[in-house]
Amino acid sequence: MKTAAILISLLTAASSAKVELRPLKKVTQLSVGQCNAEVIFRLSVSDGGVADYYCPKVVWEWEDGTLSSEESDCVPFDQADPADHRKSWTRIRRFSAAGSYVVRVHLCQGKKQIRSVETTSIVAGWEGVADDARSGAGCS
Repeated sequence: MKTAAILISLLTAASSAKVELRPLKKVTQLSVGQCNAEVIFRLSVSDGGVADYYCPKVVWEWEDGTLSSEESDCVPFDQADPADHRKSWTRIRRFSAAGSYVVRVHLCQGKKQIRSVETTSIVAGWEGVADDARSGAGCS
């Protein structure tokens, strides 16, 4: 019985943390004459009082398999102000072709992965434009 109560308590605590990853525009237009479309992604984390979600290391996993990461310098969890328990990150990624792109973010504490989230962004444009026309516009 005691084990079940602990498990329920842990599940309730984890569900109070909120993590959202999304592109600011679901569809980004790759304009004719332009080589790249810039997509802005926003990650928001509210730890909800769960220490594992406080001040996580953020690892961005891009559609081509590359990774980039960052860590924040934060005050200790028990000394944090209410605003310190909510954090957001913004990243810009350039895409040079139309398509649907999946981006993942992994939240970590130390070497432990706490949670992963993903989103999809759609880049539209250049459909039906021949490769030589793209090259003529200066795009590779």
